[in-house]
Amino acid sequence: MPHLATGTPPGNVGIRLDQSPTASVSWTAPPGGGQTGYLFIPLAGNRSQELGAGATSAVDNTAGVPTCYLLMARVGGGVLGIGAGVCAIPGLTTLN
Repeated sequence: MPHLATGTPPGNVGIRLDQSPTASVSWTAPPGGGQTGYLFIPLAGNRSQELGAGATSAVDNTAGVPTCYLLMARVGGGVLGIGAGVCAIPGLTTLN
């Protein structure tokens, strides 16, 4: 596919809602750096966020509906994506 870079994508991707409709996605930078920015893509709606090379988190208002996200690191003229997206499901609670 055109515009795909080679290397290791961002790691340790996690998501939190904290009893609100705002999803907070966090990650660690790809090993060795080299990223020039990130592209954060909610899969609901027609929007995305361009983030700087030092970013390690992004937030998005889910409007109370289940929303999944993709995260891509920009490296040169290409992008590296995570292997699987992460999803926020408002109203769902995890008990220990």
